Amino acid sequence: MKIIKYLLASIIIIIVLISLRKYNQNNKAYEQKVKNFISMSGMDEEHALLLIDEKGVDYLLDSIYALNDSLYQINLKENESAKQELERIRLKEYYETPAGKINKKYPKWTAKDCRRLVNNEIWIGMEYEMLVYHRGKPNTINVSNYGKGDEYQWCWDDFEPSCFYGGSDGIITAYN
Repeated sequence: MKIIKYLLASIIIIIVLISLRKYNQNNKAYEQKVKNFISMSGMDEEHALLLIDEKGVDYLLDSIYALNDSLYQINLKENESAKQELERIRLKEYYETPAGKINKKYPKWTAKDCRRLVNNEIWIGMEYEMLVYHRGKPNTINVSNYGKGDEYQWCWDDFEPSCFYGGSDGIITAYN
C-alpha cells in the first residue's frame, strides 16, 4: 500500500514538473510558484526548472495539493483500519479473560457487570439470570402479588445472602 502511494506521488510530481517548464520565467508570481513547487516536491532547483511548463505551474501545484490531500485521506483510512485492528485484538484478549468469557456468552451484560460476577459481588440492580449464572438455579421460588404485579423471592439454601427479591422484569431490588 505504501509503495503504491509513493509511486503515485512520484508519477504526479514528474507530470507536474514537466508541465511547469513552459511557465513564464519573468513573472514574479511564477517565480514564487516555482519556489513553492520546488519546496513541496523536494526536487533540486535545476531539475525542477528543467521540467517546468509555462502553462502548468498552477495545475502542478494543484496536483500536489490534491496528492497531499489524497495521501492525508489514505493515512486517515489506514489509521482507522489500525484502530479497528487494535480494537479487534483488545476484544479478542478481553474474551480470553474470565469476565470476557462471561460477556461473550451473555453479550447483553456489561463488561463491568461481568467483572463484578467474576469478583463474586452481589448488588441491587443485578439480573436474576446473573444470580443463576453465579449460583445455579434457586432451591425455592416464591411468587406473590400484592396488587402491583408479580413479585418474586428466589432463595438458595447454601449461600449468604440466601434470598433475593425482584419483579417480573428479573431485576434484583433487595436481598437478605
